[in-house]
Formats: sequence, C-alpha cells, structure tokens
Amino acid sequence: MGGSRISFIFNDIFLATLSKADPCAGLTTQEIRTALRNSAGARDVLFVPESAFELLIKRQISRLLDPSMQCMQRVADELTNIALRAEPKVWKYLLNKRADNCFLFHRSSNDSPSSDST
Repeated sequence: MGGSRISFIFNDIFLATLSKADPCAGLTTQEIRTALRNSAGARDVLFVPESAFELLIKRQISRLLDPSMQCMQRVADELTNIALRAEPKVWKYLLNKRADNCFLFHRSSNDSPSSDST
C-alpha cells in the first residue's frame, strides 16, 4: 500500500514532471555565447570552461527545485499516512520493548554485586 504509492509518486508523477521540463528553457543561444566569452576572456579556448558551464547549469538545476519539493511533500504525506495506519501496532511494539528493557535493566541491576554485600 504505502511502498507502492511512494513508487508511483517517484516513477509516474515526478518522472512525468521532469520529462515535461525543457532543459534549455530560459537559455538563449546569446546567453550561452556570452557566458562562454566572459569565462574565456580574450583568448580562444578549446574546451568549455568549467565556470561557464557551472553558471549556466546552476540556473537550470534551480528550476528543478519546485518539482522536487512537491515530490518530497507527497512522499512525506504518504509516510505520515503509513505511520498513522500502523500507529497502534507500532506503539504496542514500542511499549513492549520498553517494558522488556526496564525489566532487563532492573534484573541486571539486582544481579550485580553491590558495595553493601562486602
């Protein structure tokens, strides 16, 4: 139930959103040329300078923030729903574990030799 819903969120909803996004949207050829010229300075370069690439790609990656945050919110909502559905079982388990730990702690503290017995 929950795992399949999370898989659906990633594989269908998020992937569809990313597939619709145009990686070159908002970038003009002129902006790319300007970034390359500015990073290369007065000399010609054989390879794309890293600074130009970083400048252009950071802006494009920032466009993925909103869809990513929406995906994260959907997954968090689904995890909350899973936790709420499992709550009675989880609390019963946690209370049993706590009781077991208290018993073991109490037993081990009573089994250890005390300073009064010497």
